[in-house]
Amino acid sequence: PPSCIDWIFSLGANRVVNFREKDWVENLDGEDFDLIFDCVGWASSPEEMDRAAKVLKRGGQYISNSNFKAFGELAPSSERGGRFFKAIVPKADADDLDLLVAWVEAGRLDVVTDQVCPFMELRHALRESVAGQCRGKVLLCQCGASDRSHLGPYNASARPVVQSKLSSSTMRAWQCHAFDTCVLDRQALVRVHFAAADPADVTLLTGGYKHSFPIHSFPFVPGFDAAGEVAALGPGCSKLQVGDRVVLCLGLLESCCSDGSFGPAGAFAEYCVCPEGQISKVPKDVMLSEVAGLPLAGLTAYQALFTGSGSSTQGEALGTVSKGDKVLVLGGNRGPGHLAVQMAVRKGADVTTTVPPSCVDWLCDLGANRVFNFREAEWAEHLQGEDFDLILDFVGWATTSEEMDRAAGVLKPGGQHISNSNYESFNALGLGATRRGRFFKAMVPKVDSEDLDLLVAWVDAGSLNVVTDQVCPFSSLRHALRESVAGQCRGKVLLCQRDASLEAGRGQARASEAAIGGADEGGSTLGISRVIACACRELFLD
Repeated sequence: PPSCIDWIFSLGANRVVNFREKDWVENLDGEDFDLIFDCVGWASSPEEMDRAAKVLKRGGQYISNSNFKAFGELAPSSERGGRFFKAIVPKADADDLDLLVAWVEAGRLDVVTDQVCPFMELRHALRESVAGQCRGKVLLCQCGASDRSHLGPYNASARPVVQSKLSSSTMRAWQCHAFDTCVLDRQALVRVHFAAADPADVTLLTGGYKHSFPIHSFPFVPGFDAAGEVAALGPGCSKLQVGDRVVLCLGLLESCCSDGSFGPAGAFAEYCVCPEGQISKVPKDVMLSEVAGLPLAGLTAYQALFTGSGSSTQGEALGTVSKGDKVLVLGGNRGPGHLAVQMAVRKGADVTTTVPPSCVDWLCDLGANRVFNFREAEWAEHLQGEDFDLILDFVGWATTSEEMDRAAGVLKPGGQHISNSNYESFNALGLGATRRGRFFKAMVPKVDSEDLDLLVAWVDAGSLNVVTDQVCPFSSLRHALRESVAGQCRGKVLLCQRDASLEAGRGQARASEAAIGGADEGGSTLGISRVIACACRELFLD
């Protein structure tokens, strides 16, 4: 590349071609080279092999370490016009390596190090090693390595090396658990820029769904919501293209099933695989961070209010909110809650909500007609007999017969209490679908790209605002999960890949989106799974 021309001359090369300005095959045609060594995987088709053959003399060799598979598939013969094409995989041999080490010691061979990274920056090191712009090698260094100082500073990040207290019987290592770049029919591989933490993640991780949505093997990668760009497409995809900016939901129903072709979950990773039907394109004027927290929370709110593509766990229709309906939202400050308030207000409903003290004024600003501070007022007492059409329970309030009876007193006959937070409780109670002529339904949102497309369009039009309470680095997953279930957040908690860049779009992106810092939390389990991911090795209860 252009930046390396002078350096390669200094190493002794007679000629250096800038591949961005010149086609080396055209420039060197007919020069009868004895050997071409291909470290970039250039000749990957019969046409390219024929062109390369013109640069070689008869009997010359083209040797590559980068297209082993391609050479084997091209043709039964490795000869093209009297020139020989060979792929190699180096054999590890101590005698050969001893010779190379002796050359380094004698000053005859210089192994150039482009940068030295701490072991926690493996993802960065791997990207740099394949980007093709490095001068030599990228090293990983254990934080206690004694000879690190003379190698020069790690110039990719100012973040200090993360240190952990390890017991004498524990070794920390990066692990790859599966190949995850294989994209099946009608699936997309998405590079994740932002992911969103959700209480559903914690319920899954702590075994709350173990009877209905069991995890059959560990480790697995948690996370349902992500926003990023399409990196690859499987056969049968029709609406997406590589490079599209997208938002997606992997879905509890869709990914946590025994016969699924993806999942379980998988969004808390550098890349994730998702069916095309669960992905929506992000308009050019919308930042990825604006919609990263939308899918699971938005689909829950939308389907609870208007049914859309959703249904109850018993297959029944959900809400049919219209102008003038009275809607009570429990947990109006949470992810689905603050979105449901906006959607219901937009429809012309009379909206009441419950929130912690710090969020009262904010929910008034979002358009709620009445806002209850749940620490000071008991909504079930104050609202008795007010004949609400719909209660949306995003906090898991009605978990007993007594609480269901009290909630029924707030609803009009035929009214509905719909909850996404006590799925197992409703099923376990076995109390039937009604209490005093009021209907109690549990729901798990169905991921449908048509519903998600509509929500994204509302965000684009400025009629729906997905509020982000905080943006955390991926290494702070535990903190993000704790915040998402604490009930004090305003909206969503996002996880940001360290290299997620500022995006052109409306408004000014927060500085935290440009450079997410912070050290890895002690006790978190990080590993390579779905390329680089936060991997859950067992259910945890803390």
